[in-house]
Formats: sequence, C-alpha cells, structure tokens
Amino acid sequence: METAPHATPLGKALLLALPSRVRRGVLRGYGLRRFTPATPAGVEDVEEELAGLRPGQVVEEHGQFRPDVACAGAVVPGTRWAIGLSARGASVPRAASARLAEAVRDPAYA
Repeated sequence: METAPHATPLGKALLLALPSRVRRGVLRGYGLRRFTPATPAGVEDVEEELAGLRPGQVVEEHGQFRPDVACAGAVVPGTRWAIGLSARGASVPRAASARLAEAVRDPAYA
C-alpha cells in the first residue's frame, strides 16, 4: 500500500482486511492525494466505497489512479498477499475479474 491505498484496488482490498479504526488511521496517514478527478477525496468517500464490499472480494476501480485505466485486486485469504490486474479503458473485462476471483481462492497461493 505504498503509493495510494485509497485509489488502487490492491490498496482497497488490503484496507478491507483492517478494522475500521485502523483503516481510517492508515488513510489519514497516507493522505488522500488526487490522481484523477475520480480519485476518492476523503476518508468518508473511501469508507462509503468499501461499505458495499467484504474482505476477500475482488475490488475494482475505474480511472481513480490513472485515467483510462481500470484495475481489480483481491487479497488471498489467510495471507498478506494480494493479486491485481489492470486493463486499458473504463472497465475490467468480466472474464478477467472472474479469473482473479478464482486465482485468489486457489490453494496454491495459500
């Protein structure tokens, strides 16, 4: 989560694994730099986005870190590892997102 946990799916997937109080502290510590107009502007914006997700779920972002690039990421259950992918354009292809979900459930990664 070195660069922008609030604007990348890998960062958000890792943030989902943290208790809310810790997550808010991490976000405040990193700051919420705007990379594009779609980048979440505040802790509450990130919290609202994460509220509809659960730990281990594939997280997507669309143009939040880089314009015209969509990304997806997920944490491998039971580890501190995360896997991600990026795609040019406004969305991550459904097949790629589905394959990512399969990959993080693969026992070979655990």
